[in-house]
Amino acid sequence: SLNINESDVILLWVSRIVKTKKPIFFINIANQIMKTNENVQTIIVGNGPELENMKSKMRFENRTHFLGFQDHTTLPTIYASSDIFILPSPVETFGNVTLEAMASRLSCVGHINSTNHLLQDNCGIIHENFNLNEWKFSVETLIQQTETRNEISENAFTKSLSFTENNLMNNLNQIYQSIKN
Repeated sequence: SLNINESDVILLWVSRIVKTKKPIFFINIANQIMKTNENVQTIIVGNGPELENMKSKMRFENRTHFLGFQDHTTLPTIYASSDIFILPSPVETFGNVTLEAMASRLSCVGHINSTNHLLQDNCGIIHENFNLNEWKFSVETLIQQTETRNEISENAFTKSLSFTENNLMNNLNQIYQSIKN
């Protein structure tokens, strides 16, 4: 048991923990948010060479849960138990974890380089830089404005439904046909 109350807001990280994915930036956001919001907890899913560094930078150990690697059988429950997904990584090729978060009705905050195609059209909050105050403001807005958080998460969920195998194959076929012609 993680000792999480129903009224707590859960920030979520799901990713390999490597420097290029900006785990310390995520921790800095979480630390800033948790300093002023007693009802916020953080769940971190993943392993990697930056895990110990990430743990050492977290100031709110009693409200932070490092779960290590989780497989496809446990991830859905973790997503469903969370509220806000944050992925500052600028190096995702597609962003499967972001799409999984969207499909789980989470509000997402991400970097333009890796999430723009998913989060545009009011399906999340997109950042073009690594300004800690801007990211903190976005997350705090989602924490404090439940209606905004719910609207974004519903938009994200609806968009996630369009990423079916059939739709993706049709889109790929259209691209091939346009090149061929």
